[in-house]
Amino acid sequence: MQRGSDFEAAAAHLEQASTHWIRHTAGSHLSEKVDLKVVRDNLGHANISTTSIYLHTEDDARHDATASGHRVGWRTP
Repeated sequence: MQRGSDFEAAAAHLEQASTHWIRHTAGSHLSEKVDLKVVRDNLGHANISTTSIYLHTEDDARHDATASGHRVGWRTP
């Protein structure tokens, strides 16, 4: 089924993604909704401090705030 150019752009973006990036993104999004211990277990980390460093959600939040307030003509898929 054709879903349009937005979906095609998102699919093309994912085709270029590394496994690490996909894992990091999934963990970051999960950490916004569930306890960090759940994320640690899902990612297979032995120590919660590894998960905390890996996700760096404060950096992601700062980046998102900057990106939403300062667009330079790019689109998010």
